[in-house]
Amino acid sequence: EWCIGLWWKLRPDHPLLAIHHSLILRETGRPFQAITLLKRISKQYPGHPLINHALGKAQFDAGHHNDAAYSFQQALNSNPEWGEVHFNLGLALAHLKRHERAAAAFRRVIQRHPNHYKAHYNLGLVLETLQQLDAALAAYQQAISLRPDEVDPHLRIGYLLTDLGRLE
Repeated sequence: EWCIGLWWKLRPDHPLLAIHHSLILRETGRPFQAITLLKRISKQYPGHPLINHALGKAQFDAGHHNDAAYSFQQALNSNPEWGEVHFNLGLALAHLKRHERAAAAFRRVIQRHPNHYKAHYNLGLVLETLQQLDAALAAYQQAISLRPDEVDPHLRIGYLLTDLGRLE
């Protein structure tokens, strides 16, 4: 952190240094400081997709899911193919209980990155909430095929099959 602090004193307006500094702030439990920093830098670099993405992550960490979804969408306006931002948008939308839109975001991640375990798993969660249970089972099964040792999708399948009366 001291090295970034030194660079920060030399170039406080550099967007990549601001993003890295915001990451350190987030990792040390200071998302509100990261938000303040990134908002200040975004005024100098409006529409910068990396700043918008970092801002969305800090807002998400602070529990500001609506603001995070907006920032992620702003980042996607500049780079619509950015899978990681679609994933983070999906998480924010799921927290906002906008499950249809969250499912669409996770599907966009899977289109771009078919082996994205977390996208398959989170797609299963939102599909389960939407009562699209067969589709949720398929998403969990795909997650298991990618990471067979992960416990959570196995548990979700067990709960679903029990609820559906299909557990043998």
